[in-house]
Amino acid sequence: MEAAPPIVPAGTVIGRLQGPLTALDAFRDTALIAPACHDTASAIAAIGADLSNSAYICSGTWSLVGTVVDTPITSRAAMNARFTNQAAAAEGFCCHTNVNGMWLLKQCMEGWSGAGRTWTIEDLIAQVGACAAIPGVIDVDAEPLLLAGDMPARINRQLKFRGLAIISDKPGNEAVFARVIFESLARRYADALRSLEFLVNRKFTRIHILGGGSRNRLLTLLTHGTTGLQIDSGEVESSTIGNFAVQLAAAEGESGRLSAEAVRQWASRLCEKSQRPQAKTATPPTA
Repeated sequence: MEAAPPIVPAGTVIGRLQGPLTALDAFRDTALIAPACHDTASAIAAIGADLSNSAYICSGTWSLVGTVVDTPITSRAAMNARFTNQAAAAEGFCCHTNVNGMWLLKQCMEGWSGAGRTWTIEDLIAQVGACAAIPGVIDVDAEPLLLAGDMPARINRQLKFRGLAIISDKPGNEAVFARVIFESLARRYADALRSLEFLVNRKFTRIHILGGGSRNRLLTLLTHGTTGLQIDSGEVESSTIGNFAVQLAAAEGESGRLSAEAVRQWASRLCEKSQRPQAKTATPPTA
C-alpha cells in the first residue's frame, strides 16, 4: 500500500511536473491536477447543465443510465434494480445502472464480416431506418447476450424464448437484426429511467446522451419515442472534455473543494469550441 499514492478528490492540484519533460516549453511549470479518474465520471462532467431534472446515458459498447444525486442511493430497491453509486467529478454522486449497448451490433457485424457480409455502422443505420417491420423486442441484458460470438443466433434464441418469430440470418436481413437491437435498447433505457425516477423521487425532463452512441441518430429518436423526453446529444469524446473541464476549473479556482458550477461552465465553453451541432428531437420512425 505504501507504493500507492494517497486518494484525493478530483480537482486536487498534486504539484508540478518534474523530470526530463520539464525541459520542453510545452511542459515547463505544468501543474498536475487529479481529474475524475473514472471515464464515466469524466464524461458526465462534460455536461454543461444542471442535472436536477435530467438524466444521462453514456452510450457506447455498454450503456450507463443514470443521474447525479446529492447522496448515494443504497436502498434495497436500488440494489434490486441494479443501480450503483460512483463519486461525481465535483459534488454529489453518479447513480446509474449498466445496460447493454452497441456490443450487440458490433458482435453481429463481426460475424457477418467473417461471412463476407461487411458493413459500416453508418451504412447499416441508414438501412435500418427503412426497415418495415421486426418480430419484436428482446431483453438486451439477458446473460447470453453479454457473451461474444454468434450474436445473430443468440438474438434469435431470445426472440424464440419470448414466443416471437426468428430472423433468418441471410444477406439483406442485417438491418432487421439492427432494428431489433435499437428498439430493444430504447425500451430498456425507458425502463431504467422509470426505475431511476422512482428511486430518486423526481421526474426527468431531458436526457443527455454521451459517447459514441450520441452519433446514432436513429437510436436517439427511438429513445425519445420510448421516454417522451427531450434528448440532448453530447460529445463523442465526453470523457476527454470532462477531464479538461475539471482541470481548468481547478486551475482557476481557490484551493479546496471543486465547484460543480465551475466545471459546468468550463464544459459548456469546451463543447462550444467543438462546434458540434446538437441533435434535435423528432417523432421516431414507425417500425
